[in-house]
Amino acid sequence: MRGFFILGVVVALTGCASNPVKPLQQHELVTLKDVCVQTNEKVIVPAFESYIRDGFARHNIKAHFYKDSLPEMCDTKLTYTALRSWDMATYLSVIKLDLYSNSGELLAKIDWEQNPLALNKWRNSEGKVFDAIDQLLGKNKINKNE
Repeated sequence: MRGFFILGVVVALTGCASNPVKPLQQHELVTLKDVCVQTNEKVIVPAFESYIRDGFARHNIKAHFYKDSLPEMCDTKLTYTALRSWDMATYLSVIKLDLYSNSGELLAKIDWEQNPLALNKWRNSEGKVFDAIDQLLGKNKINKNE
C-alpha cells in the first residue's frame, strides 16, 4: 500500500499534464520551410513570440508574424494561446498551438498544461515553448548545444 502512495506522489510531482497531441505528419514536415503565425494580443507571456520564432528556427523553419489577414504567401498558419498561473511567482501553465494548411485543414495540434503540483513548474518559459514546438512537429527534444 505504501508503494502505491509513493508512486502516486511521484506521478503528481512530475512535469506536465499533456492533452492528446496531433503531431505534424513526417511528409508534411519535410516540405515545411515557413510558417505564418497569427499574433494573439491576449497572450501576455513575456517574449512568447520570440520563443515561437526561435523554436521553429531550431528546425530550420522561418516564422513570419501577422495580425489581421493571412498573407497570400503563407502555406501554413499557426495560432497560439498561452496562459500564466501564479504560485509564489508566475509560471507558464498552458500552451496551445494549432497548425493549419492555407485551406484551413488542421495539420497538427498540441494542448499542453503544466501540472500545478510539479516541482519544475517554474522552469523557464523558453524551454517549455521549445518542447511544445518539438512535439507539434513530431520531433524529439533538440539539445540546445546542437
